[in-house]
Amino acid sequence: MKRHFIILLIALIYKSNLLYGQFSSEILNQFPIHILLQIYETEQKTSLSATSQFRLGNYFMKKDSLAREALTQGTPLVEVANHYTTKEENLQKILSPLEYNEYRLAIRGISGCSRLREMVRYRKSLRLTEIQVQELIRQSNVIEDIAGQEGFKQSEKEHQIADSLLTPRIHLEYYRLKNKTEASNATKKNLADLQEYSFCTTPTDSILYFSAICQYELNNRSTLEYWKDSEKQEKYEQMKLTLEKQIPAILQQLKVYKSMPWWSVIKNALNRREELKLSHSQSDSLFTGFEACLQQEEAHKQNKSNTRFDRKVEEYKQLVTILSPGQFDHLLRQQKQDRAKENAQWDWENLLKYKLVEQKDHNQVINEMYAYELKLLVAGEWLYIDNSREHVFARRDITDNKPKLLKQLDATRKKEAESKIIRF
Repeated sequence: MKRHFIILLIALIYKSNLLYGQFSSEILNQFPIHILLQIYETEQKTSLSATSQFRLGNYFMKKDSLAREALTQGTPLVEVANHYTTKEENLQKILSPLEYNEYRLAIRGISGCSRLREMVRYRKSLRLTEIQVQELIRQSNVIEDIAGQEGFKQSEKEHQIADSLLTPRIHLEYYRLKNKTEASNATKKNLADLQEYSFCTTPTDSILYFSAICQYELNNRSTLEYWKDSEKQEKYEQMKLTLEKQIPAILQQLKVYKSMPWWSVIKNALNRREELKLSHSQSDSLFTGFEACLQQEEAHKQNKSNTRFDRKVEEYKQLVTILSPGQFDHLLRQQKQDRAKENAQWDWENLLKYKLVEQKDHNQVINEMYAYELKLLVAGEWLYIDNSREHVFARRDITDNKPKLLKQLDATRKKEAESKIIRF
């Protein structure tokens, strides 16, 4: 009990110190501490003028007096407590219109108030006249009185009032102001994604993209919210389509990149853009090529063809036309090098098993096997891309000229297999 008393005392002292910094000496001398605390609680929700502080203090003093009188008359405590409940309509009469506007937003939240009240918050940035502010507050009161009634379209009504009172241009500026933070956060997220996926490789890239992306995000969010609140669905859909066409090219590319499956060979090329030394033009063409493959696939589905559409092959064909022969060969070799290493290791283990090599020859043999296996895999991939006579012969030429050790291995294994055949 003593501990609780000490905590309460500390809290009161702390709040008392706050009060001395919040109120003038006249206010502090005029009212007892418990009334000052009630004024302070209201002050936390809306900035009060000295006049409003006095009026509010007198209001709380009167309620306190009524509560004390009721208590002396034996009124139940539950009913006495009602005297300490502050009704909004009473505060509305005591506070100035602007003070009450902020108070209502603070206790009910933006979703619990007329949207016109939030516009009042931005009055300085929107450069609203005193008459416009007064009318916004008046209309807010009217709308909140009838909100929720059957058939009343609150959002549409607020939109009409704001367009008429502020002009559509200033009304739209309100949406830009309220969406600034979200647009900035979305821009930072986009830039982080661009850096993660290597679209931005230098600080200059980030600076270059920031302005365009931020402007797009702000315009997109504010315009769509403006038309959504108007309740004009057809106009909203039209603007949505229009804004989709205005997306910065770099964001469109990021969107396409994220949609690419893990096995996409175009995605693999983009992941190796620095290694392949792709030009900006080549990178742009790769995105265009990927979208072309998607369109081809969709057209194939629409035609209801019985043949299988191999999108990976189509992506390869795009790469062949976009990359130089050297770049494409490098890409294929990089794609197949891990598999080639595995195959080379398998070759070595079998050569060792049949005693065709010695351990001291490891490095030399592994390198020879790796070079052969890589050539074979690349040739096989070319055959997958284009099953022409040229690529058939190219692969056959490689197998015909396989390393002598592998030919010896083939012969040894064949002889072993033949020896196991049961002859009658």
